Amino acid sequence: MVIKNIAKLCKKTGQVRLFYDESRDVQWISNGYACWALYGMPMLDAENVLTALDIPEKDWNKIVAMERRLPEELDLNDVADEEELPDPVISICYGGQLVMPLRSSAGTILADPELFKPLRDVDHLTVHARRTASGKIYLAAKGGLLLQGIILPASLHSFEALPDILADLSRELEKSITAEAEAGAGEDEDQMEIDPETGEVKE
Repeated sequence: MVIKNIAKLCKKTGQVRLFYDESRDVQWISNGYACWALYGMPMLDAENVLTALDIPEKDWNKIVAMERRLPEELDLNDVADEEELPDPVISICYGGQLVMPLRSSAGTILADPELFKPLRDVDHLTVHARRTASGKIYLAAKGGLLLQGIILPASLHSFEALPDILADLSRELEKSITAEAEAGAGEDEDQMEIDPETGEVKE
């Protein structure tokens, strides 16, 4: 778990939430949009969590630290009814927000890749889709069989125009690829040859 990335995310939202799973003796920390398991760390509380996150004291008045009960709608068990998702192939920056499309049997899920950064040191990380009792999808990040984090997807409402934009881009890209292929005959002969040692263009 990369604590400095958790600190950065909590500073961004201005909140730190702590949950304790007594049945499994696991504490979780959240920024309001994701939560991460604090395996192997001393017990934290609202009084010491900002110090543990190495957040400067001058910024403490900008962050609300709180202890809460486990969110009942989320399954924080290692084993649950879930669907493993394939690795994303692209990321998209739309309206200034970077999102990572994940494909599931229920459709495309958009997730903020920043919320996965605290898990960058987890070996064999896989992402799974789980559902609340009311049917809402959320993401479970696992290292092997061990649950490491829960990430809430981005709201699709903010991306309603994106399908049309991507469809137009796909058509234009296909045209460009075709045009390049048709114009490609003899292209290698016309390309500049660069001297690998000097970086100069050969005559």
